[in-house]
Amino acid sequence: TGAVATTVQAKLRESVSVKDFGAVGDGVTDDTAAIQAAITATAYAGTLHIPAGTYLVTTGLTATQPIRIIGDGLASVIYVAASVSATTDVITFVGTSSGSAAEGYYIADLKINPVSGTPARYGINLGSQTATAINRATVERVYVGQFGSYGLRNNGAFSSTVQNSSITGLLFDACTDNQNVLNNTLRGNDWGVYINAVAGTNMFNIKDNVVVSKLGGVKAVDCGTLTIADNQFETQENTTDTDYSQIVLQGLVRTLQNVQIHGNNFNTSFNFISSIKVKNAANTRIYGNNFFCGTFPVASQKCIDITATAYGTILINNAVIGTSGLSDYSVTQRALATEYDATYNSGSFIFDEGVGTCGVWKFMKWINYPTISGTNYYSTAGGANCIPTPSNFNLAKYRKSADGFRVEFAGGMTLGDKTDNKLIYTMPVGFRPPDSETAAAAFTQSSIVGVVGGASTYAMAIRVNSTGAMTIYGGSGLAVTPGFITLDGAGYQVTY
Repeated sequence: TGAVATTVQAKLRESVSVKDFGAVGDGVTDDTAAIQAAITATAYAGTLHIPAGTYLVTTGLTATQPIRIIGDGLASVIYVAASVSATTDVITFVGTSSGSAAEGYYIADLKINPVSGTPARYGINLGSQTATAINRATVERVYVGQFGSYGLRNNGAFSSTVQNSSITGLLFDACTDNQNVLNNTLRGNDWGVYINAVAGTNMFNIKDNVVVSKLGGVKAVDCGTLTIADNQFETQENTTDTDYSQIVLQGLVRTLQNVQIHGNNFNTSFNFISSIKVKNAANTRIYGNNFFCGTFPVASQKCIDITATAYGTILINNAVIGTSGLSDYSVTQRALATEYDATYNSGSFIFDEGVGTCGVWKFMKWINYPTISGTNYYSTAGGANCIPTPSNFNLAKYRKSADGFRVEFAGGMTLGDKTDNKLIYTMPVGFRPPDSETAAAAFTQSSIVGVVGGASTYAMAIRVNSTGAMTIYGGSGLAVTPGFITLDGAGYQVTY
C-alpha cells in the first residue's frame, strides 16, 4: 500500500556495483578501470557497492562528487600493486573551490592493503588540493594498510569523522574545524595522529582509540581546543622524531590553547623520553591519566615534560604505576610529573593538585629566592631556582606515600633566611593536613636539621598548616646565613 511505481532501470541505478562495470575481484585481474568507471557512474549522494573480493588496482581512484562507497567488511579488499607511484593516493575524495562544499562523502566496510612493500602515498585522501572544501566526510569500519605515508590524510575537510577503523596513522593538514577521531586502532610507521591544521582551526576530539604507531600517539603543531581523552597509548619506538614523546604539543604558527588530556593510559616502557611533552601551549589541563612506567631505556625519560614556553599548565589526579615509584632518587626523578625547563620562567607556572600521584617525588622550590654567596660552602649553580649543590645533597622533594595517607620529605634547600615562621613553600591541595584534625591556623610539625658551615648542624622543625603553608621553626639558632635545611625523614599524615 502506498508504493510508487518505478522502472527496473531506475531501481538498479539507486546502487551501483563495481561488478556492473566488469570488476573481477580475483586479486590478479587489473580492476582499476572498472572501479573508476563505477565511481564515475555513481550519482551524487549515490551508493557504490564493492562486493566481497580482492580487487587489484595499479593506479589511484578518484571521486569528484560526494558518494557512498560501501564494501562487505574486510572481505572487500582494494589490493594496491607494488608498482603504484609514491605520489599517488589510493582513493581520493575531491572537494570543490566553487564555494559550495562537497558534502557527505562516506566510505565504510572495506580493506585497503598493498600487495607488497609500501606503495602509493596515502590510502585515503579527503581533499586533494589547496582551497578545496569537503563537509561532513565519514570513514568507518575501514582497514588501511601501510603505504608510503599515512593511512589517511585530511587535506581540506570540515567536520569529518574517522571511527571504528584500523588505520596506519592520520594526517590532518589544511583541514578546518570539528575533526573527530573515535574508537580506532592507529598503528604503522608514522604518528597515530599528526595535526597541522589551518590557523584558527578548533575542536579536535581524539577519544577512545588504541594507538600503537611507531613515532608516537599525537603530535599537534597547530590547532585549537584539542581534547585527547580515554585512549590507550602503546606506541612502539620513536627513533626519528626530535621530540621523542608519545604526545607532543608544539605550537609552531601560534601557541596551542586550551588543550585537555585526560583519562588516558600510557605505557612508557618503550623508547621514549616522555609520555607527554608540552612545548608551546597555554592553559593545558592534564588530569586523570595513568602512566605505566616500567624500565627507562632513555636516561632522561619522564612522564610529563613541561618546558618554559608552556604557560598555565594544570596537573590533577594523575597516577604513576611501576618502577617509577621506587624510592631511589635517580629513578624517581625521571617519572616526575612536574618538570620545568632549567631556566625558571615566572609565567610558566604549574598547578599540581597531586591527589592520586602516590609514590612520585615532586621538586620543591622555595618561594623567596635567596642570594647564594660564591665564597661560602655552597655552590652558586642553583641560581634563582634555589638549588643547593653539595655533591651529597639532593634537591628538596616531597611525595605522597604509596597508601596515600602520608606526606614524606627528602633532600633539602638553601634557607636564605633564618627568621622563624618564614614561608618557604605552599603544599598543594591533596598534600595538606586535614581540617578535621587541625584548626585553620594550627599545624603539624616535623623535626628537620639545619646545616651551617662545613658540617655543623642545628635542630629545627617545619610546620605545615591546613592551608598548605610550610614554614621553618628554630632557624634563629643558625650561626650564619644562608644555611640549608635537610628534610630527610620528615613527614605528616594527610587524608583525601
